[in-house]
Amino acid sequence: MNNDPTFGNAYGVDNGGCGNSNGGGTAPLLIPPKNNKNKHKHKQTFAQKLMHILSVKDCQQAIRWMPNGCAFCIVDSKALVDNVLPKYFKEAKY
Repeated sequence: MNNDPTFGNAYGVDNGGCGNSNGGGTAPLLIPPKNNKNKHKHKQTFAQKLMHILSVKDCQQAIRWMPNGCAFCIVDSKALVDNVLPKYFKEAKY
């Protein structure tokens, strides 16, 4: 268990390795895409895009998995906003 006070979930509950049956190993849970039977381009959900971004080595200077694989950390918010987000998300219109 990590005793770092800045590490953990928002409720301060010890989940003993995120509930993974492999003892809190580093392999993240991957969500497979839905089977899209029509011929339209598959639109990824936010969670699927986030999982992909976390798996791309070029993005790890800005965002990466925590060592236990149960959470992610934004390492460099400027690099995330300037380099990573424009590649994967359309510009927001306010």
